Amino acid sequence: MSNSLLPVKMDPKARRFYADYVGITDPDELGRHLNKIRTKLCQEGPIYRCIDQFKFAYSRMCRRFFYETLLRIGKHHPSPWLLDIGCCADGYPADYLMGTDISKHFIECGYDLCRDSQGSLPIRFLVGNVFDASFLDTMSDHYHQIAVVYAGSLIHLFHSTDRIREFLQRVKWLLRPGGLLVGAHVVSDHNVRVKRGSRGYKDYIGLYEFRHLLKSEGFTDFEMQLDERRLYDDEPKDLVAFWLSFTAVYQP
Repeated sequence: MSNSLLPVKMDPKARRFYADYVGITDPDELGRHLNKIRTKLCQEGPIYRCIDQFKFAYSRMCRRFFYETLLRIGKHHPSPWLLDIGCCADGYPADYLMGTDISKHFIECGYDLCRDSQGSLPIRFLVGNVFDASFLDTMSDHYHQIAVVYAGSLIHLFHSTDRIREFLQRVKWLLRPGGLLVGAHVVSDHNVRVKRGSRGYKDYIGLYEFRHLLKSEGFTDFEMQLDERRLYDDEPKDLVAFWLSFTAVYQP
């Protein structure tokens, strides 16, 4: 990790968020704050690449092509519940935001990052695993009521196509008819398993295979955007990988 006090390049919107919402205007203070949060995040669980690279420090959702669509849903639809799996960004009504993560520690770090307290926000955070039926039972009031499910940097963590299918089936329990599944994850040009040095093997789903999975589970009206993803030193040089941003409409 760099020793510079501001360890990640931020655009003006992100800097303004930390100034206006968090109350940090000095770049050096902000750098110390982000380094402190990164250290705390690394104290429990795996050190994901997004943590190591300080990608937790700014909103990636607002950079996706579908972000304005989400804001319109938040403003104009009745009960526009948005569920962020794997924990939103400003502009969406906070009373209709929910976030889930399997790690209570990560959620607590999110509060610390924004200098919030659990009693100060209407946003509902839930600790649990979407693959756990008992956890889904705690969300029974929202079965088929969610307007948007956001899966950011999540699907490429699953180790098989069957696991991705199972995830889509869980999402369908929550989405209302016509609801949106949106997200971003790494895909390849075909299903592939790669060896990443000492970190072991990694599976990436192919773009076509992902579209087929969505269609087979009742999703339609896909919109997809591919962006370059650089290869890392521990990845095969012939790996073809992209960042995929996508939206899909659930039509049972």
